[in-house]
Amino acid sequence: MNKRTIALLLALSIIPTLSLANYEPDANQWQWYESTPRVGYFISKQSPVIKVSETADTLTLRGYVQTVYAAPKEGVKFTTRGVQVVYNKATGERLYQHISLIDYDENRNIVASGSNFKPVIMPPGTLGWRVSQALLDSYNAQSGQ
Repeated sequence: MNKRTIALLLALSIIPTLSLANYEPDANQWQWYESTPRVGYFISKQSPVIKVSETADTLTLRGYVQTVYAAPKEGVKFTTRGVQVVYNKATGERLYQHISLIDYDENRNIVASGSNFKPVIMPPGTLGWRVSQALLDSYNAQSGQ
């Protein structure tokens, strides 16, 4: 191979990587919540976190969170999640349910979508746990707590 061919191949391999690294959620729609080395978490500005119900034992919240991956994960660059979480006040347990879930590639094309998933108990330290914490923290900030 000559030097031009090698330079062209190198340039073509770098350009897609640069475009993936530059995806940012629309600041008019999404508020940054936190980031880990692998995932950025953003809360919807257009649909604030709402309290669905509250009892002495539980608090149920619903909201929209966008998760953006540092590198595509199985072709998915970011995900928009409509989530409902039931917090057990005594135990801290979280019953997590996707109301809607849409996965996108780096070009903002839909890769997969679904709605009304079965509720699951979310263990601490997982992506779902962080999403549920984002809802709780955002709700508390909105309500001045």
